[in-house]
Amino acid sequence: MYNFCKKHILLIIAILLSVTIYFRWFSFAIFSHADWILLYSDYLKGLSNVSVWLSSINLGNVNLNLYRMPIDYLFRGALAFFDFNSNISDVFLIFSPIIFIGPFASYLLINYLTKSRLAGFVGSLVFCYNTYFLAINSVGHEYLTVSAIFSLLALYFFIRAYEERENVFSLISTLFLSLGIFYDYRMVYIVLWVFLIYLLFNIDFPFNLKNEIKKIFRYLFLPGVILFLINLFWILPIFNSGALNDNMFTDRSLFGDNFFNLIRAISLFHPFWDGSAIEWFKVQPIPVYFLFIPILSLLGLFLNRKNKFVIFFGLVGLVGVFLSKQTAVPLTGVYPWLYEHIPGFKGSFREASKFYFLIIISYSVLIAFFVKSLLDLSKRSVISNFFKYCVIGLIAIMFLWNVKPIVSAEMDIFQSREIPEDYAILNKFIKQETDFSRTLFVPNFLFFFDFSNERPFVNFYEKLGNEWRYILDEKDQHPELFSFNSDLDIQKRGQLLFDSKYFENILSLSSIKYVIIPTVPDKIFDFFAYYGNDRNFFIKELDKQKFLKKINIGAGDMVIYQNSNFRPHIYLTNSIESVYEDKSFLPLSFFKKNSSWYIVEDIKIKEPAWLNFSEKYNSNWKLRVGDFDLFGQLFTKNYFLSDEDHYKNNIGFSSYYLNPEKICATNNCIKNSDGSYNISLTLYFKAQSYFYIGLIISITTFFSCLIYLVYNFIKRRKCTKLSF
Repeated sequence: MYNFCKKHILLIIAILLSVTIYFRWFSFAIFSHADWILLYSDYLKGLSNVSVWLSSINLGNVNLNLYRMPIDYLFRGALAFFDFNSNISDVFLIFSPIIFIGPFASYLLINYLTKSRLAGFVGSLVFCYNTYFLAINSVGHEYLTVSAIFSLLALYFFIRAYEERENVFSLISTLFLSLGIFYDYRMVYIVLWVFLIYLLFNIDFPFNLKNEIKKIFRYLFLPGVILFLINLFWILPIFNSGALNDNMFTDRSLFGDNFFNLIRAISLFHPFWDGSAIEWFKVQPIPVYFLFIPILSLLGLFLNRKNKFVIFFGLVGLVGVFLSKQTAVPLTGVYPWLYEHIPGFKGSFREASKFYFLIIISYSVLIAFFVKSLLDLSKRSVISNFFKYCVIGLIAIMFLWNVKPIVSAEMDIFQSREIPEDYAILNKFIKQETDFSRTLFVPNFLFFFDFSNERPFVNFYEKLGNEWRYILDEKDQHPELFSFNSDLDIQKRGQLLFDSKYFENILSLSSIKYVIIPTVPDKIFDFFAYYGNDRNFFIKELDKQKFLKKINIGAGDMVIYQNSNFRPHIYLTNSIESVYEDKSFLPLSFFKKNSSWYIVEDIKIKEPAWLNFSEKYNSNWKLRVGDFDLFGQLFTKNYFLSDEDHYKNNIGFSSYYLNPEKICATNNCIKNSDGSYNISLTLYFKAQSYFYIGLIISITTFFSCLIYLVYNFIKRRKCTKLSF
């Protein structure tokens, strides 16, 4: 151990430096800001009972974050049973990988490539403290950073597997790719293209097709199959849920063309970086010293141009720069074409900043090779040691200076929070609810609210910009709601909904019991600035709504309204539910196994009726009469009621036509003396079964890989090839 520490003292210094910079993250405090929200234990407990359908946010949808289940859901869910909120699990799941594994992974790769520990140290500074990672971390995108770290480890083992013809490294690389996917699949998607480029770059000449096919099979296809099988637990249900064709992400157009250009990409300069508290979406000028970053990289490339690793990572950087400029000159139409035609691009890379990852990898390696060249030149007495270490020191300082707003806590993400008292009172009040109901936040949700699968929240303007705008346009003829680029004032858009005669039904049919105009704890949470900067406007408009009763729960200036006419989660009507009509309804009792699986207790009906379910319509929601077999339904024809009886009503939820005579003619029902029937129903999201099947395959594959690695380790006894 002493010899290891002595040999890799610079690695230890890099890690200690990271610990010093991010020391605040070890406090277990709440660091919620922007997209980084506090998740309460009740919500996290629900995640442990994994569901393909997500009920806790807005009006329900397919859980597109299902790929995070192994790390995020299970680990957070386990800690939640000790009543730990997400600020506890954040330290282990998110902050620790950034602090410890970030410098370790970058040092490991660069030290291997350069065979220089000092070069590895400097390269790790480039990787860890560039403006891209620091900028995205400031708004809660740490998942991307952690995924990039594990993707870098995967790249290290992939290169070693290829160069040393070692299968065990290829398998380890695949496992790190899976770990990266569990945080954010997009960084893994990018690094997989790097794998392919590496294989193409290393094509042997004279060309031998048979040998090249063998290499692709060994280092890309076979690991790709294993990667696919390990991730089948989310791939199967997502592909069978219809989510790829119907989600808000794949429908999004390109964004941010005015933020990116060639100079910012070449300079590895995030467009919003100001060296202080970042103001997002405000483009900043590039400090002159950032232009030295590409110069140092080019010097590393030029001075080591005979090294194949240098040429390869130079090529990676060139690709990264070209993609990161987005639609800027030259070749302005390439990125839009890639976005529309390359599988995996659309929705995932609607703005090009994630391709900075390629530039970061490239510059980390190239600048490290420049440092190595300085060391080699010094050995030949071409330059003095003093000058050499001055240059290396300036390079280190150039990147370390970026951490100033972290150390000083100028960035909001490094300022600890307390749950405001009014939100603590609100959460206690809402948690008293025993039945399912939603809470609408006007104009927007603030992340101190304790939501869960039983107490979902709804964002007013998000729904106004999506489902609810279609309802208004159909009857009220407001086409201006269809354009986010409309000049219509944002408050006037809200006014259209407040003034609509269907506003009450929209809220009631959406199972919205409470409407809340939140308070703003401090100025960094003041989202009212984006909605007309007038909180009283929303209070005035909601005060006009006769169906809403203002209640006082002692939560300070927070304004809370109660809607007593809200619909239950599952209920019966005599005709299909409609937002344009007032209908009587009958609540139904049910048992919820998870958000994808409801057992509706015996329904007594004599005449045809409609079962209504206040979750967003998806054709995968099926209705089964009688006993339910979790896996049998996948292989049995006509197992569920006919899809012809499943309708999308005009508020966008599911309605099922129940004709007792027709249903009970082919299913087991209990007929009563009065001619009515008792019918037992299961409401089930069919893609949930694909999750269970995929999970079995994923677990089997994962543990098979672990068993092989253990066997390989024991067989070798001394695992010398896994050393630095």
